[in-house]
Amino acid sequence: MTYKFGANRQCARRVDAVLPRFLDSANEVLSDEVTTLEEHREIFPLLMGWWLFTRSTAAAMIHLYRQGFTVEVKPLARNLIAHAFAMSWLVDNGPAAVQAVHTYLSKQAKSFSNNLVAIKYPLPESSLAVTPPVFETSEERRWHEKLLGEITSFATMVDAYNVPMAYPLYRMHSAYAHTSAQTANAFITVGTDGHVGFSAEATENPLTDQVYMAVSVFTAAQAIGPTIKGDPMKKLLEKAMHDLGLSGDLRPRRKPYAPPRRQSSPTGNSHVATPSA
Repeated sequence: MTYKFGANRQCARRVDAVLPRFLDSANEVLSDEVTTLEEHREIFPLLMGWWLFTRSTAAAMIHLYRQGFTVEVKPLARNLIAHAFAMSWLVDNGPAAVQAVHTYLSKQAKSFSNNLVAIKYPLPESSLAVTPPVFETSEERRWHEKLLGEITSFATMVDAYNVPMAYPLYRMHSAYAHTSAQTANAFITVGTDGHVGFSAEATENPLTDQVYMAVSVFTAAQAIGPTIKGDPMKKLLEKAMHDLGLSGDLRPRRKPYAPPRRQSSPTGNSHVATPSA
């Protein structure tokens, strides 16, 4: 039987049953040593780290939904959306994307150090600073700056991939990741007579987030799966998607652009040990 995917209670119940099974099965096939294809060797540590974060974030969301939490889960949904998108971005752009991520890390570390200096707080002995990249051509430098802008700003990233709904959705969830009127309004009720009351539990309906977290997880799985020899999650993923009424490639695709390309490494394999849950 093929189900219709959508933000409704029936689909939410299916997600609650199907997604945990998929996450557990994926963990089993990736819990020991995996072999990444040589062409993806440089991106794989970061990619696997993001996958593990995505997987555990989804597991946390499922647990919280089962406990009756709603708006409290939205910051996790925001992270899930961003990481699933970034995993596709990483695979799409290769080692240059890794370089951009580490440049961004260096900039964040510098900003943090400046904050500590401003309040005369002792700086840590170790530094997160990354050696500035060296570019052979001005085009490579421009491409680096473009990728840096994309990893720095989710709005810039989704614009590069022409997914107009992704950023508004991200912004909606961002309101619950900061101190805002929305975090208060979720617990406030106003009667027809104007009487203001309060609810111990948020009045937000979590159906959409519950259902679409599966899309984020599946997008992330489609990003990392083909980078592993044998694509061990492929059949698990196809079954889980079918059980929820989903099909096809969910990964975003970059709008036409001609970036500089590095010479490909020789075909081969690279072994990477990954942690189990």
